[in-house]
Amino acid sequence: MKKLIIFGFIIIYGLLLISCDKDNINEDQEIKGEWNLVSYECCDLPKEEYNRNNIVWLIDPSAQDVKITNNVTIDASSQYNFKENGIYSLQLITNENIIIINYKDYTRTFDYRITKDTLTLGASPESDGPRLIFNK
Repeated sequence: MKKLIIFGFIIIYGLLLISCDKDNINEDQEIKGEWNLVSYECCDLPKEEYNRNNIVWLIDPSAQDVKITNNVTIDASSQYNFKENGIYSLQLITNENIIIINYKDYTRTFDYRITKDTLTLGASPESDGPRLIFNK
């Protein structure tokens, strides 16, 4: 009888594990962490590409902030808006896939999408607005 009970618990535990899937992961946790900017494009201008660790965003939804670290000098002609290192407040609206970043004296709203280890932020892509692509 004891073996039957243990076997029953093993079956139930296995079913619980099988029923878990990626859809149950909190989206705040998916976006949380260190992201390396790999490209920035905007306004029909040439795409700007960056190497790993050149520009790093550390997103922390629970603290409602993003730490931006630019480890390279950003060219003055760059369209990349976040040129100053610092910690800036953010708001996530996960049910609409929106991230709002309060950077210095203005607020920037982006749609976001996460696919595997890639985070894409876009603002008004229909009018050639900025698009930032990050890798974990």
